[in-house]
Amino acid sequence: MLDFEFDPYDPAFFRDPYPKYAKMRADCAVHHWTKADVWTVCRYSEASDVLRDHRNFSSRPAGEAFLKKLPGNRWDDPAEVNPATRDQLRGLLVAADPPVHRDLRKSVARAFAPRIIEILRDDTQILVDGIIAELVQRPSFDAVEDFATVVPVSVACKMLAIDQSQVPNLCGWSSVISRGLTGSIRESDHRESGLFDAHLGIQRVIRGSIAQGKSSDPNSVLAHLLTAFYAGELSRRETIGFASLIFFAGVEATRALIGNCIMHLLENPDLLEQVCQDAEAVPLLVEEILRWNSPSQFAFRRAINDTEIGGITIPRGADICVVLGSANRDPDYWGVDAENFKLGRNARPHLDFGVGIHTCLGASLVRTEATIAMTAILPVLRERVAKYQSDVTFDSAHIRGYQHIWLNTRETVSAQ
Repeated sequence: MLDFEFDPYDPAFFRDPYPKYAKMRADCAVHHWTKADVWTVCRYSEASDVLRDHRNFSSRPAGEAFLKKLPGNRWDDPAEVNPATRDQLRGLLVAADPPVHRDLRKSVARAFAPRIIEILRDDTQILVDGIIAELVQRPSFDAVEDFATVVPVSVACKMLAIDQSQVPNLCGWSSVISRGLTGSIRESDHRESGLFDAHLGIQRVIRGSIAQGKSSDPNSVLAHLLTAFYAGELSRRETIGFASLIFFAGVEATRALIGNCIMHLLENPDLLEQVCQDAEAVPLLVEEILRWNSPSQFAFRRAINDTEIGGITIPRGADICVVLGSANRDPDYWGVDAENFKLGRNARPHLDFGVGIHTCLGASLVRTEATIAMTAILPVLRERVAKYQSDVTFDSAHIRGYQHIWLNTRETVSAQ
């Protein structure tokens, strides 16, 4: 075990954390991050073991414990607690342990059954086709803000029976909350930064949809959540919490995934041509990006008992950060070419969606959204884009992606 320091908010780390991860893996499986008093697990085998072992590692308090030790989240004063952080982490499926987790997951799993995902696939295709049809009329657009963000927010609105007119507001609020939780405005006053209003805005829209007490679409996720609510399987708080999680977790991760796919293709024209020629390559692209440039960089746990990880005894009550972005490039698991993007690699064992009882319920939907989105935008990237420029880092220590990817069409460039 080695004591070490690293700053996940350092712009250099934002730009490329992978050299740091490689050094961590080479030095030791487990490190003690002294400033935050957090134990980090960076190799695949140990990371997978921690995520699977819910008997020795709790999910409920760990994320909260991590966030409260960073500047800007003053949990010692209830009046100063970041409201989005508090409501996001308490009482939600991702922060619950058995038996509460088992009961919550059983209640909401019906909303993500294969039949529902297939219906959402058709809805997603219609939404994406409409977004692309509008974007191609523009001389330029931001592939992140105008596409990669709009797609998952539009799908989330469909899932929760929220009017599509709310999409622009929800896109803006979701971005502010991400920056407020683990980004540049985390230390700012919550009201001055807009975080408080963003949280209230999303909650107001979600609560308004739930308050109607029914969904016009019996196959929507909202309909299934309300069924569980009226059956007494979910409390009102849990119903609102799970609906909120779709925005606080699903939207940002999907946004980053689509953006990462787009940028990698723009930087590798031969790969872009290869994927354009083979529709079956698109899901492979999505899966390898999930491994190679993981949208979700960290997962958090707390030791329930004194437990050994990689030969190091982690004391009871210790907070643990599982470094997904590092584990997903561990050469001991993935082979000597782990640091390289490899289309066609069997990337499914990556840890981006978790493993064990906390495997992401929405993983299939995220894959579906990203595959449909990338298939739709491929012709635009191949035939229309003559110039691109990116803002490399999304403003969050937890979500790895691009803040902006500005695209200019050939017509725009030739007219200049």
